Amino acid sequence: MSEKNIAEGSVWARIAKARESMSLEKSGGMTLGGDRIQYATIDDLYKTVSNALMGQDLWLNTPLEGDRVHVRVVDVRTGESQELLSYPCVLTGRDVKADAGMWTSCKRYAITSAFNLASGDEGGTEQAAARQEERQTRGFVAKRRFQGVPAAKLTEIRGLLVRTGVTDPKAQRETVGSIIGREVQGRLDDANLTPAEADRLVEELSGRPQTGEAQQ
Repeated sequence: MSEKNIAEGSVWARIAKARESMSLEKSGGMTLGGDRIQYATIDDLYKTVSNALMGQDLWLNTPLEGDRVHVRVVDVRTGESQELLSYPCVLTGRDVKADAGMWTSCKRYAITSAFNLASGDEGGTEQAAARQEERQTRGFVAKRRFQGVPAAKLTEIRGLLVRTGVTDPKAQRETVGSIIGREVQGRLDDANLTPAEADRLVEELSGRPQTGEAQQ
């Protein structure tokens, strides 16, 4: 059987195949009721789901639209998009720390629900894990204000975008989003890039041909 047969069938059929291959890593740790338990962080969830979907030529998209986080799966070959569910997620727009924690919790509940990754016998573990990660996210914002990537690196990424002919802000967001595998809204400074995502952007953009104007 050829590799192409792996990703045959409708989007829904391929989503079902992807679900079957999901084995959730749990790299987070916390103490609950005196016991040390492991839980899946938001990064674990994205890694597990994205890798399984990629094996079926599918892409995970979780945008925030109309006070709801939407879980969508996109067929990378046809552009067809299927929405699995939407989950309420109301952000203040004023309190950065609170919004960061809420956004993380919303995505956690939405993704686990959409792909049946939260087992029904976990009791309060899933809720406790969400609260734990929300607290960690808030703490990170308080200390770093989402500046995990140095300003110099962001400037380098902007320069690479321009040199490769991507000058329109919307096109820049779409280009960055396609490289890091998630939707980017607003300015690059507000994209909350991780160091790994920034390195990926620099590597990918550096390998692209420059425009004639940029080479002069």
